[in-house]
Amino acid sequence: MEYVHWAGREDCPSVSRLGFGTTRFFQSDLNTAEGFEKCVDLVTYAISKGINYFDVAPTYSNGLAEKILGEAFSHVRTPVYVAAKTGLSIDKTSDDVLRRIDSSLRLLSRDKIDFYHIWSVMDWTQYLTICERGGVLDGVMKAKDQKLIDHICISLHCDTDTVLRILEEDIFEGITISLNALNFRKWLQVLEKAREKHIAVVTMNSLAGGMIPQYKHLFENLDRSNDSVPQKALRFVSQLPGIHVALSGMPTREIIHENCTVMDSIHDVKSDLNFELPVKERMCSGCGYCSPCTVGIPISACMQSYNHKVLVESGDKIISEQTVANDIFTRIRANGVIFPELSQCISCRICEKRCTQKINISERMKWLLLTSKKYGYDNETMLNRLHNVEEKCRDSQRIAIWPAADYASRVLDYWKNPEFERRCVFINSSPAMWGKKFRDKTIEKPDTIIKKGIDTIVIMHHRLQCSIYDEVSKTYKNCKIVCLHEDSDIDWFNRMI
Repeated sequence: MEYVHWAGREDCPSVSRLGFGTTRFFQSDLNTAEGFEKCVDLVTYAISKGINYFDVAPTYSNGLAEKILGEAFSHVRTPVYVAAKTGLSIDKTSDDVLRRIDSSLRLLSRDKIDFYHIWSVMDWTQYLTICERGGVLDGVMKAKDQKLIDHICISLHCDTDTVLRILEEDIFEGITISLNALNFRKWLQVLEKAREKHIAVVTMNSLAGGMIPQYKHLFENLDRSNDSVPQKALRFVSQLPGIHVALSGMPTREIIHENCTVMDSIHDVKSDLNFELPVKERMCSGCGYCSPCTVGIPISACMQSYNHKVLVESGDKIISEQTVANDIFTRIRANGVIFPELSQCISCRICEKRCTQKINISERMKWLLLTSKKYGYDNETMLNRLHNVEEKCRDSQRIAIWPAADYASRVLDYWKNPEFERRCVFINSSPAMWGKKFRDKTIEKPDTIIKKGIDTIVIMHHRLQCSIYDEVSKTYKNCKIVCLHEDSDIDWFNRMI
């Protein structure tokens, strides 16, 4: 395993170039004591292989990730470093943050947290909110003054211009960003600025949400090794100048071993850092020069989502148009685009004159608009889905919304149905969320469903809907269960891609 001083500073810890992400434990292992021990064993094995950087958040892995790490750390003597988190989704005030850190320290069995991240900042407006007096950043700074944390960091899901703007604030000693062989070019200026300011960079999403192995033949030339494409992709990210730690979710010993082997050979095999995707059409680089749009369309977000279609059509697999469209429009939604905006394009082509890739933006916008109507991705379709939920709950007196999390909040914000929400109780299976305020109500434990005589459970999650349904249908057999989504739905409200 290779190690590097955090932010290149010799007075900072020496961290492993491969970091362990704690969101990928098998769901089946999180429901039993035996499975919990398997997760603990996985962490101790990772430590034995030389990994010493562990990324965690209070809600990861059903709220058990911090406890899993704490148990594993109690069995080892090797120094380990933890990157823990707080954020607006779970904490609003300075006092909330201090309570969160106290809880995390107890679960992690540690006296302090090495790298504390303000979690999942989406845009500049959200950044300003965390910086408000008495807010999240204020609490993190107080924690550092109290020596509860060592280094203040931030996890970012926003555009590169906003990231550069945040770096200029000179507040953070480390950033975590989503970077991979598909999008690395747009991040190069961020890496350069971080090196200039001695800010550590941690990467997540090295496989681009599974897109890189999905079209693996397009990425075989990342280097000349005989390794698998996921291994090549991890090595590629790690060799980019300015990257300190590459995170990976590793649910088995075999994957840990393979990824550690990549790090062992990080200098023996050279990645092609000038890599160009062999695609049939030009791809959007995300530079943003196309903006601002004459009529306010977020062009870059749309074009980067359309990149998926370019990859598919350059691939060697036959994939249905709707499957491709589902992936594209999920990404469009994740980038905050609302569908009425697509119909506003007037084909003025001013954006095309600015585009550094010379993309036929107006033609791609037409395809997006036509496809959104063809497969029902428009707002009317989602409102019909919500009205269907309302109809199924018409005779329900007490309704449980499960899980009470960002996704459900975005759904309810979009719906704007106070009469329905008045009857709701908010449930989350994660102990980290119990007792927290959610939309002016308190998040309850699952056993509240029986105690309060709840008659209907509405599942408001896309990715986890099936697993949640399996869980609640077995335990709460006297409740009506209503699912927001159908099998053909896209992920309308998740902004974490």
